[in-house]
Amino acid sequence: MAKLDNRDPGLQPERTLLSWQRTFFSLLMLALVTVRSGLSRENMLLTGAGAGFVLLSFTLTLIALLRRRAMAYPVDLVSLSARRVKRLISGTICLYALTLVLYNLTYRM
Repeated sequence: MAKLDNRDPGLQPERTLLSWQRTFFSLLMLALVTVRSGLSRENMLLTGAGAGFVLLSFTLTLIALLRRRAMAYPVDLVSLSARRVKRLISGTICLYALTLVLYNLTYRM
């Protein structure tokens, strides 16, 4: 596997890490809107799902910050932990979308 110190990475790793942080921030904002919607409709299921996604968003943001700190040292560009985080992100987004779709199908009829 390629190491960061074996090539000239330029600014690409920095841009990638910043894009992940923007993604996590967007997930956090969407989760907060979900919590607000649940509270305004007095729906505990939607509020609880939103609160869970807020916690997941904070966890993913923490992982991004730790990854950014770790990138200061020579590490594998594609590591097992990076693949696990990508799977966690994908699962979070899918679960969030599924929750919103099921909520709208259930309460909009």
